[in-house]
Amino acid sequence: MSIGDALFTATLSTVLSIGSAWLTARLALRRFVREKAWERKTGVYAQIFEALHDMRNWYDAHLDAEFRHAELDPAQQEELTEAYRKAKASLSRKLSSETWLLPHSCLERISQLERALSQRHDTFFEEIDNGSYEIGKAIDLPPKFHPAAS
Repeated sequence: MSIGDALFTATLSTVLSIGSAWLTARLALRRFVREKAWERKTGVYAQIFEALHDMRNWYDAHLDAEFRHAELDPAQQEELTEAYRKAKASLSRKLSSETWLLPHSCLERISQLERALSQRHDTFFEEIDNGSYEIGKAIDLPPKFHPAAS
C-alpha cells in the first residue's frame, strides 16, 4: 500500500467519522426537541382534562341532586362552585398560554364548549344537563356515558 492510498484511507475515515458524528448529534437533538414538545403537550392536555373534569363535577353534582329531588348542602355547593371557577380560570389560562402547542381541532372543540356553556336555558335542569353533556362531548366520552343519553 502506497503513502497516497494510506493518506486517502485516513482522510476518508476521518471525513466519514466526522459526518456520522454530526448526523448522529443532529438526529439526537431533533429527537430530544420532539420529545420535549411531546412532554409539554402531554402536560397541557392533562391540565385541560383536569380542568374539564373539575368543571363537570359541578354539573354532575347538581344533576344528581335534581334526580334525587334534593338540595345540595350549601357548603358543598360553595366548594363545587369555587372548584368550578378555579377550573374555568385554569382552562382559560392554559389555553391562552399554550395555544401554539395545541392543534386547531382541540382549540375549536374548546371554543364550541365555551359557546355552548354560555347559552342560557329555560330551566336550571336544562342548564345543568346541557352543561354536563357539552363537557362530556368536549372530552369525547362515548355517548353511553353522557347523562343526557341515559
